[in-house]
Amino acid sequence: LLVRSRQYKVHRVLGWCSIALFVAMVVTSCQMVALMLSGKTRLPFELAKFFGYSDIVNLPLLLFLYCGAIYWRKDRYLHSRLMTITVLTSIVPALARMFNIIIWRTLEGLSLAMHPTYILILGSLGISAWVDRKNGQLRWPLPLAFGWFAVEYATQWPMMNVQWYNTLARAIGALA
Repeated sequence: LLVRSRQYKVHRVLGWCSIALFVAMVVTSCQMVALMLSGKTRLPFELAKFFGYSDIVNLPLLLFLYCGAIYWRKDRYLHSRLMTITVLTSIVPALARMFNIIIWRTLEGLSLAMHPTYILILGSLGISAWVDRKNGQLRWPLPLAFGWFAVEYATQWPMMNVQWYNTLARAIGALA
């Protein structure tokens, strides 16, 4: 929006300042996942493992998209799509909490809230890709993110019974 309104300097300053916010967000997210998986938050390990999965899986995508947005900052279309998807990637836990508050209002409901969360994100990415394709502008970030989230959604529940993920979750929890 700042670029459209020709406020390039403000956009540039906010963009470069966002690096500190992004680093803080990544560090605190990693700390929170480790705390959840350690048991220090008193969240049962199985639930912590479940919620930690989306954070663990999304971290590489989040880093790639944000760094890509900086690298391709001169390509307005690509930069805007990368930043938009970065935001979608980072709000998965907040969306799940919102859906839980609206629908279930229980700790167990929080895991059920992941369904509308992923459906909303996949729907947003799918509609955006469809509109971009219709306008002849579709490039790689939207299909990449759609595929990433589709695989994440499809594997979140089955992964809870996989031994190597259990071992990984316990190792991450031991870091706290």
